[in-house]
Amino acid sequence: MKIVYFYAKDGKKIGPLNREQLDDLHLTPDTLVWHYGLSGWIPYKNLPKQAVKEDEESPFDKFCAWLKGKKKTTVKAETPAKTGVEKPVEQVAETTEKPAVDKQEVVSAPVAQKSEEKREKTRRILKKILIGFLIFIGVAAVAFGGICLYGYLKYEYIPEKRLNEACADLETKWAEADSYEKRAMAVKILSKKAEWGYEDVPDSDIDQKFSVPKRKAAFKLIEDGAYRGDSWCQFQMGQFYGYEDTYHVTINYTKAAYWWKEAAMNGHLGGYDNLGWAYEYGQGVSKNMTKAIECYRISAEGNDDYGLYNMGRLYETGVTVPNGYHYEQYRSYHGNGPKYSGDIFVRSGWDDWDSYEVYKHRVTDYKVILPKDMNKARAYWKKAAALGNENAKEKLQRVFE
Repeated sequence: MKIVYFYAKDGKKIGPLNREQLDDLHLTPDTLVWHYGLSGWIPYKNLPKQAVKEDEESPFDKFCAWLKGKKKTTVKAETPAKTGVEKPVEQVAETTEKPAVDKQEVVSAPVAQKSEEKREKTRRILKKILIGFLIFIGVAAVAFGGICLYGYLKYEYIPEKRLNEACADLETKWAEADSYEKRAMAVKILSKKAEWGYEDVPDSDIDQKFSVPKRKAAFKLIEDGAYRGDSWCQFQMGQFYGYEDTYHVTINYTKAAYWWKEAAMNGHLGGYDNLGWAYEYGQGVSKNMTKAIECYRISAEGNDDYGLYNMGRLYETGVTVPNGYHYEQYRSYHGNGPKYSGDIFVRSGWDDWDSYEVYKHRVTDYKVILPKDMNKARAYWKKAAALGNENAKEKLQRVFE
């Protein structure tokens, strides 16, 4: 069977050639060669020796000739005059087509080199992409960590540090304060609206960390002073029990009135004013407007701004109090009964064609114990406003509108 050979040169497939022509080319051992029957291109050094006759045509050649109707012709190179060796021409004339070869089998050295260069380029691109992705992940991680750190510092570490510093400062003040300063701090500790004056530190946070643990001690400090007869502490005890919305103490109007009375008896003007409020509204004591006016008047005479304001308020409307009672009679027609529950039936009778019933109704009598006097009211409010009382200022503005 005739075997034709091809070899690769500069990325081109050259052939067909017979074995003698191929050997005469003195190819390098690594030159890639191929012939029909091989599964792929192999180095020239691995080419097996010719084991078949050259004069026979391969079945593949016959099939191609039958299929295309044409046969390939090989053009031999002219024999050189000096050596007498016949060399094949590198460019082989072909009638129409080259043998059909599977693309996977045609792998020349330059083609393989180009393929390797493409793969290397692809690897470099993928490497750059991977490096870029890793850099992006790193930058994102650093940015996220920075944001978390910033949030921690701003919303946790720094506020907590400032709170600790503020509480430490208050602890020092509490430990070093004299009796008057300590009493003032005790009132703030028990207050629901204490203003501690630390910038960027919420008062509510200070209350939770500093005030709450000291409330019992603060209350006992004021209570001990009240039992020793200190009018300021007595007045403050009344405030604790009388104003639940202001202090962290359970409201008790009876105790509040008691301590205000104690403070008033010791000459505290605020005690007189608040005791007057208790008598006016019946908080902790029986309602008694006469005693309320008396307490307000003593407070106002001492130039207490709330006592002055309250005296003006009473003169604005005047004060009347119950002063006995009397009975008045009235008729009820058509059996409708008494107008008010508790009315007393007197008699029944006829009036022309209508029947009626007579009832007597109890009517309370009043007497004026403080007449209405706007001039006095304005005078009291002016004095209170001069002392800084905001309620008095508002009253004066309404009066002169």
